[in-house]
Amino acid sequence: MSAVQQIGGFDDSTQKVKNSQSGGLTNPATDTSIWVVGLRSATNDIVYKLKALEAGTYTLSSGFNDWYGSRSRKIGPKLEYLDTNGDTQTISFDPFNTNQIKSISGEFTIPEDIDTSKPMTLTYAYVSDEKPILSWFSIAKGGIKQLISDAQQAAASTVKVALDGNDIKADNVNGLTFKGFGVLSGNSSSALLMDYKSEQPEAYAEMLRVLFGGEHPIMTHVKIEMGNDRNNSTGPDPATMRTADEAANVQRHPGFQLAADAKKLNPNLKVSFLRWSAPAWADNNDKIYTWYKNTILAAYRTYGYMVDYVNPGINEHSPDLAWAKQYANLVQTDSTGFESETEKELYNRIKVVISDEVGTGTFGGSMISDADLMNAVSVAGFHYSTDDDGSGNFKKLADQYDKEVWNSEAQATFSNSSYRPNNNTKDPSTAGTGIGGVGSPLEMGNTIIKGFVNSRRTHFVYQPAIGSFYEGGQYSFKELVSARDPWSGWMHYDAGLDILQHFSLFAHAGWENDSNTAGIWRAVPEASAAGATGTNPVNGRNGLPNYMTLAAPDKSNFSTVIVNDSEYERIYKIQAFNMSYTGNPSMEVWKPALRTAELPLTATT
Repeated sequence: MSAVQQIGGFDDSTQKVKNSQSGGLTNPATDTSIWVVGLRSATNDIVYKLKALEAGTYTLSSGFNDWYGSRSRKIGPKLEYLDTNGDTQTISFDPFNTNQIKSISGEFTIPEDIDTSKPMTLTYAYVSDEKPILSWFSIAKGGIKQLISDAQQAAASTVKVALDGNDIKADNVNGLTFKGFGVLSGNSSSALLMDYKSEQPEAYAEMLRVLFGGEHPIMTHVKIEMGNDRNNSTGPDPATMRTADEAANVQRHPGFQLAADAKKLNPNLKVSFLRWSAPAWADNNDKIYTWYKNTILAAYRTYGYMVDYVNPGINEHSPDLAWAKQYANLVQTDSTGFESETEKELYNRIKVVISDEVGTGTFGGSMISDADLMNAVSVAGFHYSTDDDGSGNFKKLADQYDKEVWNSEAQATFSNSSYRPNNNTKDPSTAGTGIGGVGSPLEMGNTIIKGFVNSRRTHFVYQPAIGSFYEGGQYSFKELVSARDPWSGWMHYDAGLDILQHFSLFAHAGWENDSNTAGIWRAVPEASAAGATGTNPVNGRNGLPNYMTLAAPDKSNFSTVIVNDSEYERIYKIQAFNMSYTGNPSMEVWKPALRTAELPLTATT
């Protein structure tokens, strides 16, 4: 394709034209940024004279930008030339309306009888409604309409991701640090885990390695939901103190043992707990505090770790803000009942989480307006929603106040993902959704991205991540690891883990230290976007862009995770600038490796 040299120009001897200054906007002669609006007719037509073309096939392309918005302007372009007999010949193009078309291309052929010594006339002729406008036109040799259309479609499907190193907030140590993912042990979901440890130690050890091991562990947190020996939706969790005078016994609850074993692989793993319900004797906040404290110290004395975070409230209930402040003060100032100064100091550092309620948190505004509550609470957590409140308070908590915001209970996958590639669902038009669609691993990925973009969630806890309970008592399959058969040792590792690995494997995830030297990667709002609809479930079948960028605080490296849960192709162009690395290092592209459902996870370039 080569361009045709233009001579002549606009012929306004009869058909007058105006530029945008006449439309009441900036003079394009002094502000070229607005020149895109081009011309509009002051009479009826826009006429341009150009050198006659040689015989052959060409493509005329034109663009239109109406500074008045989307007024109806029907235009009929035409080319006029003289043949060797001196007669005027006309090539007409189909008329169109610029309120529907912003650019258009059409092919035409110049016959051999053209008189190339005489100029041609290109007219954008008035057909109806408002007068014609024109921003630009070009004529190229060859019939390239399809080529242009393909290029336009490719451009329309191209997503540009721009990472400015100056947007990597190294001084934000809590709100934007990417903390990875967590396992929730509760609702009897860990009931068979210790049977695996006893009867199938190799299978249990492999599970620990897959979830918690390696330089970049998938899971960085064990959250324990305490119970009172009664049903917690899918089964009971044992009470650590069944009476007020009983010594706390954390060995009853497999979650405490799981956390201890996971910490052997990752000493930086965090442990938290809250309650589904309390034993009957703990019927006021003072007794709740006693139950919690005795349980925390029992875990420390039995397994050697101090719990890091506590929600003093009840799972999926409205927050008790006064009690949250009181509990934080009690923890920070308690000085009795400890076996050592180290034990006391570790206990006094426990941080408070609120409120683990279902849906978008109701307390964001209260935290911002109440300085005492802000100081008392370290983590804002809520369940099964990606969205912020109407005032954007959770984004403010992370961005401006440097507070952690968690999706403190999220769903993993619904159904065993190994069956998904065989489905023939049309969503919307092509049969089969692979590992995508409703309740899928790709939905998990989009939930992570949208949760960060919409409400700055930088940590996601799955309930249950490990489904280790008897068949028939649980919800529909929604776990990442299925461990229901300790008598055989069988385990299923779901494809959802592969999706989580995209976030954890290439970033340094976790919690920043007090001196801000651990190098935990920051999530970058300016280089992240979510086009998926819904909040729980999230639906990415529309094909709109979904991506999240994580970056090293020293600007030396970054990772952008892209999720396309649709039948539509997307092209991503990623540009990074103002980074600390030198030169132009090549970018690696990773995707999950094909594997059997039961093998540990790998990735391939």
